[in-house]
Amino acid sequence: MKAKRRFVVLAVVMLAAVLVIPGFAAEQEKSQQQPMGRQAMTERASKILDKDVKDQKGEDVGKVNDILMNRNGQVEYLIVSQGGVLGVGEKLIPIPFRKVRVDTKNDDIVLMNIDKEKLEKAPHFTSEKWNEMNTADFDKRIHSYYGAEGK
Repeated sequence: MKAKRRFVVLAVVMLAAVLVIPGFAAEQEKSQQQPMGRQAMTERASKILDKDVKDQKGEDVGKVNDILMNRNGQVEYLIVSQGGVLGVGEKLIPIPFRKVRVDTKNDDIVLMNIDKEKLEKAPHFTSEKWNEMNTADFDKRIHSYYGAEGK
């Protein structure tokens, strides 16, 4: 009797596995193709650092050097580096974060309505001048330049 019961339980488990697992796998694949909820809106900072930065035309304009947060814990700027060798002589360009998008299809960072020419003329600093970012005047110049006033 116990052997028959074990056989029935085993048969039910196997039948459930045959019916449930393919549906579960299809649902997992579907969720990976179309991210939903908060997962689709977030990206780890460690995954963004050193990524290529492109304009909307797909032209390379630099690499992600850093991400700056304000005292309220909100991401304020993406710092894009251009030029230099091993960090020496590079130009650091703060971009208001509202002007940045993550292109998950191509795994790039894309600047919205900022082309290569605009970036060349943008307010910038060097690695020796990080403290310039803490002045209200510099902050105002950056947001004004990119048309991102009002943060």
